[in-house]
Amino acid sequence: MSASLFGSFRLGRDARMVEGQNGKFASLSLAYDTYDSSKGERVPQWIGATLNGTRAENLMEYLKKGTLVEAVIADPRLESYTKDGKETWQLQGHIIKIELLGGKREDDKPAEGGDAGGDGDRPL
Repeated sequence: MSASLFGSFRLGRDARMVEGQNGKFASLSLAYDTYDSSKGERVPQWIGATLNGTRAENLMEYLKKGTLVEAVIADPRLESYTKDGKETWQLQGHIIKIELLGGKREDDKPAEGGDAGGDGDRPL
């Protein structure tokens, strides 16, 4: 049995091309907003995702910070990493379908942070 996530996301940083054991892949930091009732406002949630193959290479010039995409993320999972000496958890997955929906709107404020996970150069 497997699961997938589907939704609209903004890129939190420019995509990075990484050379892994199984070839090249793009590392992406995706953000979506959720409502935090303790703060009374919407806050960004981050997903670290990868996109493999020729599609990743062809889309690199378009996968820039702030770009709106619609994506299907396969096999989402929580992974832990250490940042500043503290263990942190983050949702990770592999993009099996992606569509560019548009660039950053003028009235959008970039979400703070923007880097989903510790070292962006490690395979997800």
